[in-house]
Amino acid sequence: MRGSQTVLKKSTDISLSPGDYIITPKHPLVTICVSDELYIDRVLSHSVTPRDSAFRNALRQRDRGCVITGVVNDDDNDWTGMEAAHIWPLSNGSEWIRQNASRWITDSDSDSDDLSNELKMNSPQNGILVSSTAHILFDSYTLAINPEAGYRIYDFGRNKFGYGGKFMSATARQSNNNNGARDTLLLWHFRQCVLANMRGAGEPLWDYSPREEGDVVGRLLSSDHTMTRLGEEVEARLALTSYLPSPSLTNDQ
Repeated sequence: MRGSQTVLKKSTDISLSPGDYIITPKHPLVTICVSDELYIDRVLSHSVTPRDSAFRNALRQRDRGCVITGVVNDDDNDWTGMEAAHIWPLSNGSEWIRQNASRWITDSDSDSDDLSNELKMNSPQNGILVSSTAHILFDSYTLAINPEAGYRIYDFGRNKFGYGGKFMSATARQSNNNNGARDTLLLWHFRQCVLANMRGAGEPLWDYSPREEGDVVGRLLSSDHTMTRLGEEVEARLALTSYLPSPSLTNDQ
């Protein structure tokens, strides 16, 4: 029972008192604390900036397929159903800067001075190649990869696609590839999944379906996360417009 050192014994004759219980496998007692830390919201955004193209191509070359399902793509001319996913989302560039997360990116190609400190967010070390479905689940904090458990994949939902229990492909692992996904970033994402799903009743999932019929804006405005999600959407789109030529340059041409 939480708050005590009493270990429950296997017996049908023992009545449990009301309270909060922690169920663990057989191993020495561990300290578990209740956290009030909030997870960082994110949105699913697809853009086609020059840097996104380089990011996507680098992941295709490195991973060769979905690192969650293990499906390998043998056709370099057809990548249908395979998408490049950011571990730390582009929509959280301000938090990336605040936490100085760029220090975890070590590849030399990310040392240029493009677009403030968001520059290293498009390093392949901050990404994995996944299927379209896995991408949505990863971005919605339903799927996570724990490098401290042999890169085991955890599904915080009902595991209806069977991804939970698999292991991330070796091609994307930091231990096997200097340009692999950084363990620190994967652990950061895993922690966000735990905070989003394991605190109290968990957090509501945002709808990521771009083609859903009905009053999508109305549902967004009625959400408890309205301002947060609007902020994330705006920040994600500002990253895109930073690549577009200014009106003066366009008119001069």
